Amino acid sequence: MAALLIGCIAPISAYAQEPIQITAQQLYDEYEANEIAADQKYKGKIIEVSGKVNKISKSAFGDEPLITLDAGVLSSIFCYFHESYESQLAKLVKGQSVIVQGVCVGIGFVDPKLEDCVLIQPTSPTPSLTTPARTPAPTPPKPEEGEDEGCFIATATYGTDTAQEIDILREFRDEILLPNGLGAEFVSLYYKNSPPIANFISKHEVLRTIVREGFVDPIVAILNWTRNLWSE
Repeated sequence: MAALLIGCIAPISAYAQEPIQITAQQLYDEYEANEIAADQKYKGKIIEVSGKVNKISKSAFGDEPLITLDAGVLSSIFCYFHESYESQLAKLVKGQSVIVQGVCVGIGFVDPKLEDCVLIQPTSPTPSLTTPARTPAPTPPKPEEGEDEGCFIATATYGTDTAQEIDILREFRDEILLPNGLGAEFVSLYYKNSPPIANFISKHEVLRTIVREGFVDPIVAILNWTRNLWSE
């Protein structure tokens, strides 16, 4: 409660510490390389993070408004604001460049997280009057060039990334998981950890069959049967 009060009445500017300026990509890369060293450098300190807006939403377990800043493929910086900033955040659009100032609290569920944030500067123009008022749903983040854009494990079991089953998995990812904060974090965690598992499966034919028939096929079947319920 005290943290929210500080963020609303006398946000970051009331602190004596000079904010540390950094880009979203740099902050993510430092935490990815060495979380302990990054915590010692940034945790509990005020930082100004510049980057492009990837998503505007609310926290998965409450009404706390947040934006995520693009930090690379399937990587983000999560920036949490007090409710009083909703009107400002409502004017943002995906892809807009901004500067956010907040207190770094280290790694959240998967990615670096800032709390008690304030929007310092949108560094690109807000959309014109011809732009729809409703913020478009975020498009799925793309894996690195040469990587499969679907499910690594499913690709390994089917032996191709063009199977119809994988299209169903992609569709569920894009329409249900990515627009949801918790779902997007799950996708990010999956893409970080599944490649070595998929690589091992792809080298063992018997294991490929077991995983496909006992795990992937049932999931695809359920998604296909319920497609009318969750697809747009």
